[in-house]
Amino acid sequence: MMKNIFIFFLFLLCFQVMGYDTTAVLTLEKEEVEIGEIVKGRMRVFNIQKMVKEDLKKLEGEPFLEYFRIVKIEGLDQNKNNPQVWDVSFEITYTKTVGLSDVHIWSWKALNIPVEFKGFKLEKGEQIQQKVVVLDTDITDGSDLEKILLAGLLLLIAIGVILYFFVIRKGKQKGEEENWKKIFTDLNTREEFESIYRLKDKWGKLIPNDTPCKLRFIEALNACQYKREWDDIELHQVQDAYDELKTVIEKL
Repeated sequence: MMKNIFIFFLFLLCFQVMGYDTTAVLTLEKEEVEIGEIVKGRMRVFNIQKMVKEDLKKLEGEPFLEYFRIVKIEGLDQNKNNPQVWDVSFEITYTKTVGLSDVHIWSWKALNIPVEFKGFKLEKGEQIQQKVVVLDTDITDGSDLEKILLAGLLLLIAIGVILYFFVIRKGKQKGEEENWKKIFTDLNTREEFESIYRLKDKWGKLIPNDTPCKLRFIEALNACQYKREWDDIELHQVQDAYDELKTVIEKL
């Protein structure tokens, strides 16, 4: 029980430090679901630029949020009013009882997405009642107290180290994003476009490889960068692809 409580609060601290933007809400067709039951569900994912159904199909047959297994991915829809909101519809089976204080995290590619359960109840596991038994002992020294204090100190150090590295990593990533926003300005010459292209291995880490504007910009440069001269059409194509890429960089 103490272990579960510790994990729960550690997750809460990590969420506050890392400042998750991408979240999700899971709903099921039934209000109450039992172990082994297969139900239809829908998960709405917020603040994510792109999702691909073929990638989601790879999750079929795999565990999901520790308590489910995805039977079939049925659909993927992008919200018409907000292109950064996606609805995933599927069939899932409930395979494991949910703990009393669990945090639900979906690890999707490079993201750890908090998932809220909404509108349904799952069959709970039995809560284990823990009894404290006090034994009559003669304490002749402070060795037991020292062990307790040492364990508490090690726990605090471990939490501090974890939070420290999360802060450093988040700060470094934020600094890189701000630097690229300054570099991606209104470029309009061949030399400027080619200089950005040569740095693609660095700024490309901020954008998924399957992002359309990233692919279009690289393809447009590859089509004409080795020519002695560019005509107006080629320059216009590169300019359009770059403008789309710059818009994505500015939103980071």
